[in-house]
Amino acid sequence: MKSSTFATIVTGEKKNDAIKPHRPFPRQGLGAVEVAGRFEWIGFGTTSGDLSAGPRAAVPAAQRSHVVTLGINWYLNRYVRLDANVIHETRYDGAAVVETEQLSWAPVIRFQFGL
Repeated sequence: MKSSTFATIVTGEKKNDAIKPHRPFPRQGLGAVEVAGRFEWIGFGTTSGDLSAGPRAAVPAAQRSHVVTLGINWYLNRYVRLDANVIHETRYDGAAVVETEQLSWAPVIRFQFGL
């Protein structure tokens, strides 16, 4: 499995263990906003020989998955965080003569409260 991640806080705060907004919402300002992304890749199997898609195949067909996640994290104050992500997954199955491709999109929203 390989992955690559990026994240940047567009409102200027420093990223330590926890992000503390300089101007917390709602009294002083917008809070802190972070833009983030991640690309993940995993694959196994082979593309040569007598390929089979069965789980106990002697020569398993190549399969791989690419996942791209893009998101915005909004730190309203030091106790409340809102994450909004869009995840795009592409799966490849090499067992067929023509590579099949399945696409899926998933929006994810998460509220996080801390003490």
